[in-house]
Amino acid sequence: MAKQCFIITPLGAPDSDQRKHADRVWELVLEKVFKPHGYELVRSDKMDDPGQITDAIFQCIAESDVCVADLSFLNPNVMYELGVRHCLRLPTIQIKSERTQNPFDTKNQRTIDFDVESEESLTALKAEIHKQLEWIERNPGIVSNPLTNAIVRSRADFDSGLISRELAALSRRITELEAQTPRPVQDIDATEPTDKETNLESLKKAADANLDNDGVGWVKESDGSLSAQFAGFGIALRPQSKGRWSSSATHSISGYSVTYPTWRDSAELAKKAIFSAIENEADVWQDN
Repeated sequence: MAKQCFIITPLGAPDSDQRKHADRVWELVLEKVFKPHGYELVRSDKMDDPGQITDAIFQCIAESDVCVADLSFLNPNVMYELGVRHCLRLPTIQIKSERTQNPFDTKNQRTIDFDVESEESLTALKAEIHKQLEWIERNPGIVSNPLTNAIVRSRADFDSGLISRELAALSRRITELEAQTPRPVQDIDATEPTDKETNLESLKKAADANLDNDGVGWVKESDGSLSAQFAGFGIALRPQSKGRWSSSATHSISGYSVTYPTWRDSAELAKKAIFSAIENEADVWQDN
């Protein structure tokens, strides 16, 4: 079965400038490019279908292997049919008279300009369409147009934002649950240092090591804040205005929250402040 190329083009009345334009492009360019590649060319005024012409046109738009859309004269039917083809995300080659200004919505789409009265220009048009047709045949299924690109970007942005928000909410909920869940008494071995003593020692080591992040496992939330579970504490660092950061920590067993340190000028200083605050208030939270 022959492949099909449907031509979306302005036609106008017989003997009109639009019809002469369409016929010249058909005879001198399109037939010479597509027929050697095994394509049947179809144009609305050359159809034999006895039914509704609009039904036949839209069937061709939906089913043709390739479409060529001639935007010359900015014909409204051409624009509508091109929009339908774009919605279907099917391969389309756009051309237009160099006298026609490219519409805003299609400015970013590659469109081949030509002068229908110039043999040299029509030869160049033929060569360019040939190159685009070969690319389409080498890359089946790869279609890019202004509409589908915008839809893909908006969906990607939505999905990315939604996932980030869900992960951030889940992370916060886990931290809250861990802070509210007491450790069973039977799990504590009286012969070993208590969790509080172990936690304090770990925090002192972290502070002495100038808060090396390697083993802390900071998680960056969607709002730019940082959170971590470390040495029994749920720690949160939040960006504030003027580049400053605030910090907080809640002990996951006792539920004790250290007094919030004052804001610091960087995330690293905020980390140092919260660890220092925990160490300074050791006597308080060990008694809770």
